[in-house]
Amino acid sequence: MSRNKLARIIVASTAAIVAAVLLIHFAPWKATPPGEIYTLTTYVSPSGAGSVSPSGGHYQSGAQITLTATAASGYTFDYWQDVLSSSSNTVSSDTVTITMNANKNMLACFKAVDHAEQKPLTVHFIDVGQGDSILLDLGDTEVLIDGGEKSPGVVSYIDDYIDGPLEVMIATHPHTDHIGGLIAVLDAFEVDEIWLNGDTTTSQTYSQFMSAVNSEGAEVFTARRGDTIQAGNLTFNVLNPANLSGSTNDNSIVLSLGCGQVDFLFTGDAEQEAEASMLVQSSVPVPDVEILKVGHHGSRTASSMQFLQVTKPELAIYMAGQGNSYGHPHQETITNLCQIGAEIYGTDIHGTIIVSTDGVTYSVLPSNDVPAVVCSTPVTHELTISVNGQGSTNPSAGTYEYGSGTEITIIASPASGWRFDRWSGDASGTSPTTVITMDCDKNVTAYFVGESEVSSDVRITYIFYDGVVYRTESDEYVEITNLGDTAEDLKGWVLMDISEGYPSLTFPTYILQPGKSVRVYTNEIHPEYGGFSFHSGKAVWNNSSPDTAVLKNAQGQEVSRKSY
Repeated sequence: MSRNKLARIIVASTAAIVAAVLLIHFAPWKATPPGEIYTLTTYVSPSGAGSVSPSGGHYQSGAQITLTATAASGYTFDYWQDVLSSSSNTVSSDTVTITMNANKNMLACFKAVDHAEQKPLTVHFIDVGQGDSILLDLGDTEVLIDGGEKSPGVVSYIDDYIDGPLEVMIATHPHTDHIGGLIAVLDAFEVDEIWLNGDTTTSQTYSQFMSAVNSEGAEVFTARRGDTIQAGNLTFNVLNPANLSGSTNDNSIVLSLGCGQVDFLFTGDAEQEAEASMLVQSSVPVPDVEILKVGHHGSRTASSMQFLQVTKPELAIYMAGQGNSYGHPHQETITNLCQIGAEIYGTDIHGTIIVSTDGVTYSVLPSNDVPAVVCSTPVTHELTISVNGQGSTNPSAGTYEYGSGTEITIIASPASGWRFDRWSGDASGTSPTTVITMDCDKNVTAYFVGESEVSSDVRITYIFYDGVVYRTESDEYVEITNLGDTAEDLKGWVLMDISEGYPSLTFPTYILQPGKSVRVYTNEIHPEYGGFSFHSGKAVWNNSSPDTAVLKNAQGQEVSRKSY
């Protein structure tokens, strides 16, 4: 319901006056001697059922300490008991303030949730077009994550669910499709807490939003990894951001929420860089969840396979506008979600989607009676990674299976005393990082050479073998190219098949110009390509595995090698 701020101010003022009168009237007539230090110890029963903040400590005589009890998943707070007191009085509020006039032992008692009586949590993934807005409703506690654009807004939708003030508002990041609708929410409802990520933009919508935030009078917090956001019996863990980066999307607040045995993950517009950051840190582990709000409207820039393989959602919900200009959701994201077996819903197809849970099971209710996204049978391809020399790759050497169209980044790292030389097979180049698109089965080899080996612009660039003339293959050849800017005299250079130890060819004087190539045939003479031949009566390049050609300079130093 909409608020009446004046009435709330009057009630709060009256309560404060009454509290002050009671404090004066019941104050002890004899003060504890100054300088006395007392110990506060807290306990939880049953063990593991919750936590207390602060957990204890040493305090000056007369200090007033406020203790807050937080129930663990599957439990609810019951009462406080002062263990050292002769009184059997208990306090049923989860927050209690004690005066340190003696040593205190405070026991926080919790009880297991009776799921038959537990109020269900409903999570509304509101159809706001191309944007995000999610309302969580647990009894008289409501939390709103984002509000979509200014239009259509969410006030009319959430008005039916908010009882009294909105306990928590969370703006994952300052893009207009997430904060625009929050401006009207701040005007229409009383908000107790507002959580931001601390990022800024120059948009007029952001300026208007921050003006509304500052006028609200709510407590404002900046979310960072490791924080918790408490709203009634809802406890959110903040997984992102650790610190602000240069990417507004990757600065999105990412939240996990446990409700009994059912876990949620809300990702804002976090993309793969943020996902990788969350995966490598250990302070707040990325959870295995039942329900995932898919990152960045289903864009291919989010929902990496590595992230999905850790979160393993049973249900994935993306939020996108029908026919949006971005093409969201991208097919790559749908394919990844299908590969992990997620059931997929989207606001562009299903409209507003409501997930309800009692902490044991959950149900999905889309406003449009349309089946979940149908996953076609995934097409997969094998990637085989090999290493030649001393070094490693990431992913490591081995055979992997990936969905068709998946882009795989492979990074080569040389061992001590070695350096990365090149890629071969279905990858090429001399950069230690290569990207492979899995449109068929692929084989990639990372070559490492000793640091003492000399660098040269003259390289073996190609080995030809067609298998037409069995065992003879006189038209096989090795192509050597000058990739540099200066001519090179090949006199005394040696080309050989080191897999067999023969044949080999020692070059006479031959000037290889920049950008030009020369060929060494197995048993043919081609003057137009230099006229060089091994004069071998049998095939050279497909009779052992692998067949490796090595080129050495006139000083006998290896400058290049390539395997067929």
